[in-house]
Amino acid sequence: MDQGRCTGPAREGRLWDGANFRKSTSPLGAFPAAFQDALTAYAHLVLDLGYRDIVLAGDSAGGNLSLMLLQYLTTTLSPSLVLPTGLLLLSPWCDLTAQTFGKSRDREMENDIITASMATNSLRLFMHNVHAPLPKDVRVDPDGVYGRKGRHPWFSPSLASSLFALKAVARAYAPPETDVAIPSTRWSGFADSQRSSTPHRPLRFFITTGTAELFSPEILSLISNLRLASRQSSAFDVQTIVEEGEVHAFPLVPEWVSPAAGRAMERIREWVLEGLGRDVREEARKAGRGRRVVGTKGGLWA
Repeated sequence: MDQGRCTGPAREGRLWDGANFRKSTSPLGAFPAAFQDALTAYAHLVLDLGYRDIVLAGDSAGGNLSLMLLQYLTTTLSPSLVLPTGLLLLSPWCDLTAQTFGKSRDREMENDIITASMATNSLRLFMHNVHAPLPKDVRVDPDGVYGRKGRHPWFSPSLASSLFALKAVARAYAPPETDVAIPSTRWSGFADSQRSSTPHRPLRFFITTGTAELFSPEILSLISNLRLASRQSSAFDVQTIVEEGEVHAFPLVPEWVSPAAGRAMERIREWVLEGLGRDVREEARKAGRGRRVVGTKGGLWA
């Protein structure tokens, strides 16, 4: 999230860290550059600043990066990096195979700010290193990033074939099967960094999409995948806004352009306060009509 979007939440007394990652304007900026930048920013929050209650947030490609970082953190063996407590995703790009671009194409989607040609060109730049020829002596893992390419769960968590990866994430947040105190070094939000008998908290998601945006079909598939992945464990709490007739990342447009943007930001404000254990109605009374609180301590915008 850029500096301008961070100043509002900062004025409300919440701390946000806006992470600006390298753009894929050259092979040096293509994957994995942006992922490395996001991981560096997250490690800085945890290891250098000591934050343990962190919400990842991003719009469009930043939402894809947030989902990628989440999958990495739940599978890495590094015990020093706590897991996020939530993900705020505004129109996340979650299918880098582009296989949904040809589906549900109707006249309404022609008004979206993202076109199929724009998205295809962005994919080509971001995935340059993934599709580039590798040296003959390099052994490629068929299930890895360079083996599965755009179908890898890091890139396309909305695909049905990525459900197994989201189930692995859910297992990291699933409630413990025993009442015995278990190590909590990877859990977010606990004061005791060594051991805790406090039950796990579900990973909270807030996802928005507009029915007139190009990415709407894949975002709806992502939502379905997340709910399926945690159906038996209740590891995820998934809240959504699917706004009729709205375009890509509509909550970020001025409210005078789209009243739906204001309503969405109000829902986001409430979601954030609920995550902090705050009384939404009381906070609204204190803030006064029209005043918005959309930040959370330790929030990371990708």
